[in-house]
This record gives sequence, C-alpha cells and structure tokens, in this order.
Amino acid sequence: MGSTTIYLNSLVYLLFGIPLGIIITTRQKGGLLSDYKPL
Repeated sequence: MGSTTIYLNSLVYLLFGIPLGIIITTRQKGGLLSDYKPL
C-alpha cells in the first residue's frame, strides 16, 4: 500500500512538475530572446 502511494505521488510529480519546468525554462528563454528580437 505504502509503496503504491509513493509511486502515485512520483507519477503526479512527473506529470505536473516536468511540464511546469519546461514552461518556466521556455518562458525564460523567450524573455531573453524577446530582448534582442521582440516578436
């Protein structure tokens, strides 16, 4: 029971954490690029 709970928590973290990290990094890169070449 306990191991499955940890597995579900890690799965939720992967589903939500990775996309959020990608969005944050892309927004930071987009901000840096917009300083040189605004779209």
